[in-house]
Amino acid sequence: MTQPPPRETDKDKLIQIIGQHTESTTKAYEKARVELLTLCVEDLIRSIDNNSYKSHALARKIFWLNVILTSASAIGTIVAILTFVCR
Repeated sequence: MTQPPPRETDKDKLIQIIGQHTESTTKAYEKARVELLTLCVEDLIRSIDNNSYKSHALARKIFWLNVILTSASAIGTIVAILTFVCR
């Protein structure tokens, strides 16, 4: 039983393989095309996961900033009311 050829992981090499074939019906062309698409989708998934994590971290920071600003606004309002009432 023969071993399958190793999977190409270099996108530039896959693009070169695709460019070398004038017909899009050859097995090498289709294999390189599918591998390139797979690598692109894997990169996209990693990018989405990374951005999702960063968005979540930013959302937490914005939440606590809003808590602090709301507290400061409430304290400022109470001080203003007490200043007006105590005159």
